[in-house]
Amino acid sequence: MLSQAEPPPPTQWRARLAERTRGRSVGLHAALEDTGVLYDPERLHAVRIAAKKLRYALEVAGETRAAATAAAVTRLKTLQDELGHLHDLQVVSGFVTQVPPTAGRRAALERLATVLDTQCRGLHAGFLDERDELAALAERVRERVVPRIAHVGRG
Repeated sequence: MLSQAEPPPPTQWRARLAERTRGRSVGLHAALEDTGVLYDPERLHAVRIAAKKLRYALEVAGETRAAATAAAVTRLKTLQDELGHLHDLQVVSGFVTQVPPTAGRRAALERLATVLDTQCRGLHAGFLDERDELAALAERVRERVVPRIAHVGRG
Protein backbone atom coordinates (compact mmCIF):
# COMPACT_ATOMS: atom_id res chain seq x y z
CA MET A 1 0.00 0.00 0.00
CA LEU A 2 1.30 3.45 -0.91
CA SER A 3 1.72 6.09 1.74
CA GLN A 4 0.19 9.50 1.16
CA ALA A 5 3.68 11.01 0.67
CA GLU A 6 4.61 8.64 -2.15
CA PRO A 7 3.44 9.49 -5.64
CA PRO A 8 1.44 6.78 -7.37
CA PRO A 9 3.18 4.70 -10.05
CA PRO A 10 3.21 6.46 -13.44
CA THR A 11 0.54 4.24 -14.92
CA GLN A 12 -1.76 4.68 -11.95
CA TRP A 13 -2.08 8.48 -12.06
CA ARG A 14 -2.43 8.40 -15.82
CA ALA A 15 -5.15 5.77 -15.63
CA ARG A 16 -7.02 7.77 -13.01
CA LEU A 17 -6.73 11.00 -14.98
CA ALA A 18 -7.74 9.25 -18.21
CA GLU A 19 -10.82 7.74 -16.57
CA ARG A 20 -11.76 11.05 -14.94
CA THR A 21 -11.36 12.87 -18.25
CA ARG A 22 -13.39 10.23 -20.08
CA GLY A 23 -16.18 10.53 -17.53
CA ARG A 24 -16.15 14.30 -17.76
CA SER A 25 -16.36 14.20 -21.56
CA VAL A 26 -19.30 11.78 -21.33
CA GLY A 27 -20.92 14.17 -18.83
CA LEU A 28 -20.55 17.14 -21.16
CA HIS A 29 -21.92 15.18 -24.09
CA ALA A 30 -24.93 14.07 -22.04
CA ALA A 31 -25.58 17.61 -20.78
CA LEU A 32 -25.45 18.90 -24.35
CA GLU A 33 -27.95 16.30 -25.48
CA ASP A 34 -30.24 17.09 -22.53
CA THR A 35 -30.49 20.76 -23.45
CA GLY A 36 -32.80 20.16 -26.40
CA VAL A 37 -33.77 23.18 -28.48
CA LEU A 38 -36.03 24.95 -26.01
CA TYR A 39 -34.58 27.63 -23.76
CA ASP A 40 -34.08 26.03 -20.35
CA PRO A 41 -31.81 27.90 -17.92
CA GLU A 42 -31.21 24.91 -15.64
CA ARG A 43 -30.09 22.66 -18.47
CA LEU A 44 -27.83 25.37 -19.87
CA HIS A 45 -26.31 25.79 -16.43
CA ALA A 46 -25.71 22.01 -16.32
CA VAL A 47 -23.79 22.30 -19.59
CA ARG A 48 -21.68 25.08 -18.10
CA ILE A 49 -20.83 22.97 -15.03
CA ALA A 50 -20.04 19.92 -17.18
CA ALA A 51 -17.78 22.03 -19.43
CA LYS A 52 -15.99 23.40 -16.37
CA LYS A 53 -15.35 19.92 -14.98
CA LEU A 54 -13.99 18.67 -18.30
CA ARG A 55 -11.85 21.78 -18.68
CA TYR A 56 -10.28 21.21 -15.27
CA ALA A 57 -9.41 17.60 -16.13
CA LEU A 58 -7.91 18.71 -19.44
CA GLU A 59 -5.91 21.43 -17.71
CA VAL A 60 -4.34 18.80 -15.46
CA ALA A 61 -3.56 16.64 -18.49
CA GLY A 62 -1.95 19.61 -20.20
CA GLU A 63 0.03 20.72 -17.17
CA THR A 64 1.40 17.21 -16.64
CA ARG A 65 2.12 16.94 -20.37
CA ALA A 66 0.07 13.77 -20.53
CA ALA A 67 -1.67 15.17 -23.63
CA ALA A 68 -1.90 18.36 -25.63
CA THR A 69 -5.10 20.02 -24.49
CA ALA A 70 -4.67 23.78 -24.99
CA ALA A 71 -7.15 24.12 -27.87
CA ALA A 72 -9.88 22.14 -26.09
CA VAL A 73 -9.28 24.05 -22.84
CA THR A 74 -9.58 27.37 -24.67
CA ARG A 75 -12.81 26.30 -26.39
CA LEU A 76 -14.34 25.08 -23.13
CA LYS A 77 -13.36 28.30 -21.36
CA THR A 78 -15.08 30.29 -24.12
CA LEU A 79 -18.21 28.16 -23.72
CA GLN A 80 -18.16 28.69 -19.96
CA ASP A 81 -17.82 32.44 -20.43
CA GLU A 82 -20.71 32.57 -22.91
CA LEU A 83 -22.98 30.48 -20.71
CA GLY A 84 -21.88 32.45 -17.65
CA HIS A 85 -22.89 35.68 -19.37
CA LEU A 86 -26.22 34.13 -20.29
CA HIS A 87 -26.74 33.02 -16.68
CA ASP A 88 -25.93 36.53 -15.41
CA LEU A 89 -28.51 38.01 -17.77
CA GLN A 90 -31.06 35.46 -16.55
CA VAL A 91 -30.41 36.47 -12.94
CA VAL A 92 -30.78 40.17 -13.73
CA SER A 93 -33.95 39.42 -15.68
CA GLY A 94 -35.35 37.65 -12.63
CA PHE A 95 -34.65 40.70 -10.48
CA VAL A 96 -36.32 42.98 -13.04
CA THR A 97 -39.50 40.92 -12.99
CA GLN A 98 -39.62 41.20 -9.19
CA VAL A 99 -39.52 45.00 -9.13
CA PRO A 100 -42.99 46.41 -8.44
CA PRO A 101 -44.03 48.16 -11.67
CA THR A 102 -45.11 51.58 -10.43
CA ALA A 103 -46.62 53.90 -13.01
CA GLY A 104 -43.41 55.92 -13.42
CA ARG A 105 -41.17 52.97 -14.14
CA ARG A 106 -43.48 50.43 -15.77
CA ALA A 107 -42.43 51.31 -19.34
CA ALA A 108 -38.72 51.37 -18.45
CA LEU A 109 -38.94 47.99 -16.72
CA GLU A 110 -40.79 46.50 -19.69
CA ARG A 111 -38.11 47.81 -22.08
CA LEU A 112 -35.33 46.45 -19.87
CA ALA A 113 -37.07 43.06 -19.62
CA THR A 114 -37.41 42.99 -23.42
CA VAL A 115 -33.73 43.85 -23.92
CA LEU A 116 -32.63 41.17 -21.45
CA ASP A 117 -34.94 38.59 -23.02
CA THR A 118 -33.65 39.42 -26.50
CA GLN A 119 -30.05 39.08 -25.35
CA CYS A 120 -30.75 35.78 -23.63
CA ARG A 121 -32.48 34.39 -26.69
CA GLY A 122 -29.62 35.54 -28.92
CA LEU A 123 -27.03 33.86 -26.69
CA HIS A 124 -29.16 30.73 -26.58
CA ALA A 125 -29.40 30.69 -30.38
CA GLY A 126 -25.61 31.03 -30.56
CA PHE A 127 -25.25 28.14 -28.15
CA LEU A 128 -27.56 25.99 -30.29
CA ASP A 129 -25.43 26.80 -33.34
CA GLU A 130 -22.33 25.58 -31.46
CA ARG A 131 -23.85 22.57 -29.73
CA ASP A 132 -22.86 20.01 -32.37
CA GLU A 133 -19.31 21.37 -32.44
CA LEU A 134 -19.12 21.06 -28.65
CA ALA A 135 -20.49 17.51 -28.73
CA ALA A 136 -17.81 16.67 -31.32
CA LEU A 137 -15.17 18.17 -29.01
CA ALA A 138 -16.34 15.93 -26.16
CA GLU A 139 -16.20 12.94 -28.50
CA ARG A 140 -12.67 13.85 -29.70
CA VAL A 141 -11.55 14.06 -26.08
CA ARG A 142 -12.86 10.53 -25.48
CA GLU A 143 -11.43 9.08 -28.67
CA ARG A 144 -8.08 10.89 -28.95
CA VAL A 145 -7.08 12.67 -25.76
CA VAL A 146 -8.04 10.03 -23.20
CA PRO A 147 -5.87 7.32 -24.86
CA ARG A 148 -2.94 9.77 -24.93
CA ILE A 149 -3.36 10.50 -21.25
CA ALA A 150 -3.44 6.79 -20.40
CA HIS A 151 -0.41 5.91 -22.56
CA VAL A 152 2.68 5.66 -20.32
CA GLY A 153 5.20 6.34 -23.09
CA ARG A 154 3.84 9.88 -23.68
CA GLY A 155 4.84 13.07 -21.89
